Amino acid sequence: MELQVKNGLFRYGHRDPVLKGVGFRFGDGTGSGRILAVLGPNGAGKTTLIRLLLGHLRWTEGETLFGGRKAASLSPAELARLIGYVPQAKVPPFAVTVLEMTELGRIAFHGEFGEPDETDEAAALEALDTVGIRHLAGRLCSEISGGEYQLALFARALAAGPGLLLLDEPEAGLDFRNQRRILSTLKSLRGKGVSSVFITHYPDHALELADDALLLGKGKAPVFGRASDVLTEESLSEAFGIQVRIRDVQIPEGIRKTVIAAE
Repeated sequence: MELQVKNGLFRYGHRDPVLKGVGFRFGDGTGSGRILAVLGPNGAGKTTLIRLLLGHLRWTEGETLFGGRKAASLSPAELARLIGYVPQAKVPPFAVTVLEMTELGRIAFHGEFGEPDETDEAAALEALDTVGIRHLAGRLCSEISGGEYQLALFARALAAGPGLLLLDEPEAGLDFRNQRRILSTLKSLRGKGVSSVFITHYPDHALELADDALLLGKGKAPVFGRASDVLTEESLSEAFGIQVRIRDVQIPEGIRKTVIAAE
């Protein structure tokens, strides 16, 4: 699904803009999946951008379009069917099982007060299979690890079968194994035509996985383009205010790029 932002500017109240000059077109509308990595220092507006794409906030100027349709014209239920959202993990204040949490991703199909049916359960179980935690289906979310809960939120987003996923630091707080599980799942979904936009603090992950990148910087114009063109030593050094080096590392699976802070 094609995602487009036109002339985006956002400010909270009368403050200076958090985001300014945001404009990009991601995806080509052909049904093929792509991955967009969003990077930048703390306070550059990454999570604000996700909230704007979700419709939780409105652009002060500019607009978002999904598949050529203005986001402002879509109902919350329509947006929920188009977009899956994976927030930063916070354990829920109420006791639900992993399966029940995942079924909440189906709410757009039967309403806030509707009861999940067999179709919803089947979709939830398939989503749990996709992220590799079906064995946790009967466990309470309050009794599993933070990393496992992050994967449960990922499954919840997948349960509705969206064409686009928005993920806010999906690898944060995860061990190496579960980080690889997240990245491998995003790669697998791309092969199935599902596109993803993910915020990350790991330039290595962006260079490994992303087709495109959006680099945000405080007081700097956003830079969008192919990940290999956007995420250079010069651009990363400028955005983060620290000298950065990018090196190729030979591993059995091939060459992988690693990003090193030189200071």
